Amino acid sequence: MSKVEKIKNKIVLIIFGICITIALLAGLYTYTIILGVKEDTTQDISLLNRTNIELADTILRLKENISLLNSTNAKLADTILRLNENISSLNSTNMELKAKTDILEEQQQSLLQEDYDFLLFSKYNVTLAATKYYVKSGLTSNEEFETTKFSEALQYALDNGKVVIMPSGSYGLNSDVIFDSKSNVILDGQGAVLNLNGYAISFVSDNYDKNSNNQIRNFVVRNGTFRLENSFRATFENIIFEDCESAIEISNTNTWSEATKLENIYWENCQTALTFKTPTGNATGSYENTALDRCYINIFADNSVGIMVEKDAQVSNSQWTNVRIWMHANENQSQTGLHLEGAMADTILSDVIFESFGDGTIVGIYLGQYSTTAFSLGSGTSFLGDGFEAKIKNPYYKWIYGDPSVLKEERELTFGKSEIIHRYPLTIGSFDAFIKIENLGANEEVTVQIKLNFIDDTSNSISLHFSDNQTYWLTKDDFYKLYPSQNVIWNIEAIAQTNLSDSQAKVSIRVMGAAR
Repeated sequence: MSKVEKIKNKIVLIIFGICITIALLAGLYTYTIILGVKEDTTQDISLLNRTNIELADTILRLKENISLLNSTNAKLADTILRLNENISSLNSTNMELKAKTDILEEQQQSLLQEDYDFLLFSKYNVTLAATKYYVKSGLTSNEEFETTKFSEALQYALDNGKVVIMPSGSYGLNSDVIFDSKSNVILDGQGAVLNLNGYAISFVSDNYDKNSNNQIRNFVVRNGTFRLENSFRATFENIIFEDCESAIEISNTNTWSEATKLENIYWENCQTALTFKTPTGNATGSYENTALDRCYINIFADNSVGIMVEKDAQVSNSQWTNVRIWMHANENQSQTGLHLEGAMADTILSDVIFESFGDGTIVGIYLGQYSTTAFSLGSGTSFLGDGFEAKIKNPYYKWIYGDPSVLKEERELTFGKSEIIHRYPLTIGSFDAFIKIENLGANEEVTVQIKLNFIDDTSNSISLHFSDNQTYWLTKDDFYKLYPSQNVIWNIEAIAQTNLSDSQAKVSIRVMGAAR
C-alpha cells in the first residue's frame, strides 16, 4: 500500500471519527432539548387541567344562573303581562277620569262664573307709587274697572253686580258709598279690613221690598258705619267692628226694617254698637223680628252705649240669644249696656249677660222716659260684677217682664164682658186670686166665671155664685177643678153676670202670681 493511500485512509478515519463525534454531540443536544420541552409541556398540561376544572365549575354555575335567570324571566314575563293588563285598565280608567274631569271642569267653570259677579282686589302700583283697586269679572275674568279710589271700585262693583268678593287685605274708604234699591247682594270680605275713615256704607231704598236679603259678612270694620234704611232680611255675619262712633244703624224713613239678623258679631271700643233709629217721614217704627245671636260688645269709652233703641222704635217680637256686653267705665265715666226709649214688646232676651268691670257709672239696662213695653228677661239672662250703679235703671217705673217674673193685676168686671189677664209672650205659672163683691141689691145674685185658657186652645172653668157682699179667695178645690192634668196657662179670663137688669153691684178680681 502506498504512502499516499495510507494517508488517505487515515484522513478518512479521522473524518469518520469527526462525523461520529458530531453525530453523538447532535443527538445529545437534541435529547437535552426534548427533556426541557417535556418538562415545560408537563407544567402546561398541569395548568391546563386546573383551568379546565375551574372552567367546568364556572360553566356549572353559569348553567345554574341561566336556570335562575330563566325562572326570573318567566316571572318577569308574567309580571309584564299583568302590568300590561293594569296599564290597559288604567288607560280605560284614565279615559273615564278624563271624561269626568272634563265634566267637572265644565261644572267648575260654571260654578266659578256663578260664584261671584266681581272680585275686588288691590295691588300696589310702583309707577304711580299708590295702591290701585281692580274689579275683575267672575264671568269673563277680565278686569273691568280700575281706580286708585276704593270707594269708586266698591260703588262700581255693587252697582253692576250682586255678589262681590274681596280677598283678605286692607281697603280704605275715601267717601260715603250708597247702594240704592239693591236686593240679594252678597258682600264677602274673606277677612278683609275695611278702614272706613269716618265714612259710611249704606243700603237704602224708599221701600223694604227694594232693599231685601242683602248679606254683609267676613270683615274687620274700623272707624265707620254700616247703615240700613227700609230693609228686609238683611244679614250681618262674622264681622268685627273696631273704634266706630256708630257701628250699625238701622232706620225707617218710609216703610219699615224687619227680620234683620246679626250673627257672630264683635264690637270693640265703639261709642254705640247698634242703633235702632226713631222713624221719620211716612215710616212705621217696626224693627220686628230682629235676631241677635252670638254677639259681643266690649265697651270702653265714656258715655258709650252697647245697644240703643230710640224713641218710637219698636224692636218687638224678636229673639236675642247668647249676647254678652262688657262695660269698663272708670271713675267719672258712664256706660250703658242697653238703652231703651222705644218698645221691645214680646222680645225675649235669652242668655244675655251684662258684665261690669269698672267703678264708674255703669248701668246694665236703662228704661227711659219714652220707653213703653219692655222686653222679657228670659232664661240665662244675668248681671255679673259689683260695679253696677243699677242692673236695670227704671226711674219712670216701667213694667219689667222676666222668666220667672211676678205679676199682680186687678180688674173691675163689667157685667157680660170678658176680662183677659195675660203676660204675653210669657205664660202664667202659678197664681192666687180673689173676687170682691160690693153693693149687691136686694135679691141680687151675681155669678163669676173664672176660665183658664191653655196654650193648646183648650180651657177649664168654674162658676162661683154670690148673693151677698164679700171677698172670696179661690180655694184649693177651685184650683183643682181649674187646673188640667198637664198643660200651660196662656191667660186667665173672668166674666160676671147678674140676675138684675139694672145693677149697682161692683165686682172685681185680683190676681197675683208668676209668669214664665
